[in-house]
Amino acid sequence: MSENIKKAFALVSTCMVLLSGCATSANSNNASPEDNYKKFQNDPAMQNAKPAEPLSEDQLANLLEVTDFENYLDAPAGWRMDAQEDVDDDTFLLMNYGCDYQFDFGYRDIRTRAFNASQFGPVMVQQIRTLFEEDPDDVIEIVKKDIPACVDRSPVSWPGTPNREDTYEMVDSSAIPNSVVYKISQHMTDGTTPTDNVIYVGFISKDDLLINFFWGLTPMTSTQYAPSEILIDAMTKVSEK
Repeated sequence: MSENIKKAFALVSTCMVLLSGCATSANSNNASPEDNYKKFQNDPAMQNAKPAEPLSEDQLANLLEVTDFENYLDAPAGWRMDAQEDVDDDTFLLMNYGCDYQFDFGYRDIRTRAFNASQFGPVMVQQIRTLFEEDPDDVIEIVKKDIPACVDRSPVSWPGTPNREDTYEMVDSSAIPNSVVYKISQHMTDGTTPTDNVIYVGFISKDDLLINFFWGLTPMTSTQYAPSEILIDAMTKVSEK
């Protein structure tokens, strides 16, 4: 596993442990994301859901390859051609990228793939899943309605991480059918030098699949090195497959 992808995983793990209130719902009473996920997995609706079905070859064809990213960056090194990894499916939980609610969805099967941009360190993660009960189109509408509340609340701070603020912004993805994209700008002042990091989160509903993306992720990733256009291009490629 490449070092930058390891850093992204470490950042996500920290989020899961520290962001108390990050993924709360009306009934969660500021529970941690981990507690919410356990409750979610133990819900009777989940226990009684249809049996899992493996993703088909046609569905898996929606996963990008590292060669799809060649020459995306205006940097000599571009994308690392050896930095494509299928990773742990539960590492990137959707609920950890909201601000005041839980929006994760039970899946019948899921695949997660990460790509590393070598010179400056941003990571692209693509995840495809088939859902138990929800229609992927409905998920897109849920996110479109919920994220503006995060925008209105910005900057958002978290219990347990008083030196961090997150600012949410919607990103235009209207050229991509059945999609929604937003940006999280993280400002951290817990070290000797303040740091800023960006995470873009994107969703596509396509062919009964929920396809989502995370772009940026690693500490010290700035908008300069993780522009939204790279994510939009990646989502467009998947939409046109």
